[in-house]
Amino acid sequence: MSKRIEIFTDGSAESEAVVKQVRKLACPKCTVHVHNINGECEMRVKKYGIQSVPAVVMDGKLINLKALKRG
Repeated sequence: MSKRIEIFTDGSAESEAVVKQVRKLACPKCTVHVHNINGECEMRVKKYGIQSVPAVVMDGKLINLKALKRG
């Protein structure tokens, strides 16, 4: 089953590491979109309640990065 994954970054090394990790863990059918918070994604950030970056949203739900880091 494919998932829609959105990654919100600020371009930092930590954000880029999360992008690499998510892409590695994502299934081949999953779609991965990377949004830089310095761009035009302000409405999405508010919609998901993102308060810090990097942040990962899967199918419209904010994912706990600590859980993601555990794999």
